[in-house]
Amino acid sequence: MTVYRITPHFLDGSVLVPSSKSMGHRLCICAGLSGNSCVVDNIAISKDIEATKRCLAGLGVSVVEVPSLHKGRTAFQFNWNHRFSLGPVTADCGESGSTLRFFIPLAALCNVPFTFKGHGKLVSRPLQPYYDVFDKQNLHYRTAENGHLPLTVNGRLKPGAYLLPGDVSSQFVSGLLFALPLLEGDSSLKILPPLESSSYIELTLSSLRLFGIDIKRKDLFYYRIHGKQNYHAPSERVQVEGDWSQAAFWLVAGAIGSRDELCCKGLSEESLHCSIPSSWL
Repeated sequence: MTVYRITPHFLDGSVLVPSSKSMGHRLCICAGLSGNSCVVDNIAISKDIEATKRCLAGLGVSVVEVPSLHKGRTAFQFNWNHRFSLGPVTADCGESGSTLRFFIPLAALCNVPFTFKGHGKLVSRPLQPYYDVFDKQNLHYRTAENGHLPLTVNGRLKPGAYLLPGDVSSQFVSGLLFALPLLEGDSSLKILPPLESSSYIELTLSSLRLFGIDIKRKDLFYYRIHGKQNYHAPSERVQVEGDWSQAAFWLVAGAIGSRDELCCKGLSEESLHCSIPSSWL
């Protein structure tokens, strides 16, 4: 039998905070769509991020793991030639709801059958807001019983006026914000209040701005999206910021159990994770 002895001790030193999975998803998608070689670094790898990587590959994006500048982290290099996949695609989203809902509108730009699979509870997660959009545009799709996965989308989104309920996941809003700038014409997106998880929409908008996508916002509930836009990487290497919620454990531990300095590295003081205006939450 192995015996471990735990001895109380004051904390000191530094720790590289795990990176934000929310921003990891978003920066990987934007980098993948940017058309020029871009590395996303400081990724804390997870099954959800792996699912996003598989869906990007399904869109025709080349995804190659390259050395990270941070010990214990992962970096991916993305390349895309502005051409979506030319044949039928099947992508496994694992159990990642973010991946599934972010990529359904992007799959509806391919104009080839794109099938999403999933596991666990993801198979039955509600997708009706997208089905309502597809029905309105006569875009063909096929699901399993009760609208469950697998879902096959076969058609192309059209520019125009989009309407989403706000009392469901903000992932539906983010998914359309990723895709609509790539359409041939301008679109609008109206959200019916109340709006859930508005802070996550802010993360999406900040990622889009970083990659040169211009979205005009009247307020939290109305967006104007110009078509024929292109994603442009701001630099050859983009860093995923540290996750403030993950840092909280270390910050509290340092506050109550440290004689010396305990430094949390990788955080951004300008992070939207901790600076969303309270009136917008």
